[in-house]
Amino acid sequence: MSHKSKSQVAFIVGASILMISSAGFAQDSACPEVSFDAFSMARQSRRIVADYTRLHETHEQDMQRLELLYFLQTGREKPWSFAVAGLIDWDNTFGFDACTNQGPWEAKLNPLMMGGVASFKLTSIGLGVEAFALLAIDRLEASPTLAQTMTPDGGVKDPTGLANLRQDQSMLGGRLSYKDWATVVGGVIQNGGIENTVGEDGREFVYDGELGADPDRIYLGVGVPRFQAYTHIIFDAQDVSPDQLELRVAALPLPYYDLTALVGLGYIDDESQVVLDLGVGNILKVFSVDVGFEHRPFQLRHARLRAELDSSWGWEPDDLKNIEPGLEAYPRFAFDTGAFVETSWFQSRYLEEKTGQTGAWGVSFGAYIRPDLTIWVNRIDILAGVNQPEELERLSEVAGHWHLGVRIYSRFGL
Repeated sequence: MSHKSKSQVAFIVGASILMISSAGFAQDSACPEVSFDAFSMARQSRRIVADYTRLHETHEQDMQRLELLYFLQTGREKPWSFAVAGLIDWDNTFGFDACTNQGPWEAKLNPLMMGGVASFKLTSIGLGVEAFALLAIDRLEASPTLAQTMTPDGGVKDPTGLANLRQDQSMLGGRLSYKDWATVVGGVIQNGGIENTVGEDGREFVYDGELGADPDRIYLGVGVPRFQAYTHIIFDAQDVSPDQLELRVAALPLPYYDLTALVGLGYIDDESQVVLDLGVGNILKVFSVDVGFEHRPFQLRHARLRAELDSSWGWEPDDLKNIEPGLEAYPRFAFDTGAFVETSWFQSRYLEEKTGQTGAWGVSFGAYIRPDLTIWVNRIDILAGVNQPEELERLSEVAGHWHLGVRIYSRFGL
């Protein structure tokens, strides 16, 4: 064999070894592409409806407390009420393994919701109207490199220029109510396209979903507030394909010890599941228990035990209980507090398909403070937990990941 032939053989062998090594390295660096439930149109729509429900219930309970205070002080119903309120809900879930163009990398999910509501009620005829607007932001953010947390002189700084996936959605709508016997609500949900931002370090998430804007969706609901009985539908206005149907009664009075019952029946389109919820609340004024079932296959979907305590410290007129009917209401200066803890189990066919987990134990706890100046009320909730059933129903990938959340509610009006 000539010297030239030997050189060619050596080059081919060397190139082959290099290609095999490179292929092996690429295989080691490979990772599954990102397709988080957080960016699924169906689950995003359900998420913003749940956000609105939380805003409405928080505001409604606040206004009911105001009406009760007025009645205790004057002996008559409050003739009217008007208020504007807002809610900010921020959450942070840690420890995701995401896929980037530079290989696997840790990330965190930090959704943010901002919502506002204006309500007006004429108690004399029992008519109430409400307008609301919400903006929900879902963002998956890469953990920073060491260089992104250091200043040029070697100091420490807040990281900037991080790779992230982000999608915004908004909802505008209104509600009409008659006393506590009937309510009708409707809204339009608009989803923006997904923004895949490259970090200053050149890192970029590998995302296998659609980046374009989703079509608008419609939310319609009716209910009986007295029993917290509601049914709603979310659907695509273009093809009238329902994303979710639900009928839920959360405060059905039982004839024993002031207990209340929970009964819920719903259909989740993207899971092809019928879900049944049953529960009992106000046990010893502290505890509640609920369970859920799904039908494909028929099995326990979740079980939960919750304990909740509330208390109040404040100043009120000494003659509050002896005040003569007909006098105007006094202001209230109070500081309300509360706390809860719950433990749960969750399993579903969808969770197993997405994560490989057959089920997950969960625990959640939190506390709130509520300074009350009658015309101006604020409430701050701090929450923490892992594997909460509602979170796993919305985002299967959060299984096993702790989250920390803060909610701030503020209302001005009478």
